[in-house]
Amino acid sequence: MSNVHVLRFDAAVPQICVPLCGETIADLGRKTQQLVNKPFDMIQFHSGSFNGVINFSQLWNALLTITKESDEAPLIFSCDMSQIPEYYHTETDYHNILLFAVRTGLVDAVEIESTLREDYMDDIAERAVDSGIVPIITLRLAGGSTAAMVTQKLTAIADSDASMFHLLCPVRSAADIEALKTGAAVFADSRKKVQIIIEPTGPAAKKELLAGSTFGSPVLYAAGGEETETRLSSTVLQTLLQKES
Repeated sequence: MSNVHVLRFDAAVPQICVPLCGETIADLGRKTQQLVNKPFDMIQFHSGSFNGVINFSQLWNALLTITKESDEAPLIFSCDMSQIPEYYHTETDYHNILLFAVRTGLVDAVEIESTLREDYMDDIAERAVDSGIVPIITLRLAGGSTAAMVTQKLTAIADSDASMFHLLCPVRSAADIEALKTGAAVFADSRKKVQIIIEPTGPAAKKELLAGSTFGSPVLYAAGGEETETRLSSTVLQTLLQKES
């Protein structure tokens, strides 16, 4: 597969990422086929919603299906631990799911939740780097986080092989978004070759996108189909980015 690095995360124009969710392999195949007719730069597979996520044979087939139907579009693998079956709701199971995704060689990047214990996080990041896959540490922030809080939380998880971070945070205003940007910038200034994806969520974030803001993020997220209450469609987002470039 094409490595996510070729997408030039430092480009002046952010890359568009669309989500992919599905409970079955058939769902994933159908939804991937629908995505390929839309503008995007990469797909993020939210595997926690896939009912075979803890069955590696099924997960392998799911990744093969996405790869085939998307014509090997750049693929980010993520798994929200809270979505996997409760019986497998342990850090070891979560570590094994991400590690399996890395070992398949069918993904270009893997998102690792910042709440995962440090040795597991380091293990996945190291194995991903060794395989030419980009590890991304995902940090879920509470609404109302200040710039100082953002910097502090990033600093607390910075000691790993990962040099890319993904901030997710619900926002209510442009001021909330500015706090995310400022906190991320302070952290990045103290590090070398660090890249930070900033994903404010909610109607306020959508409003700022419509106003021309890109949050200073190298990646922006959009709905692959029709726009939702909180997300623009990738078609609208692409049009906005072209106007800004």
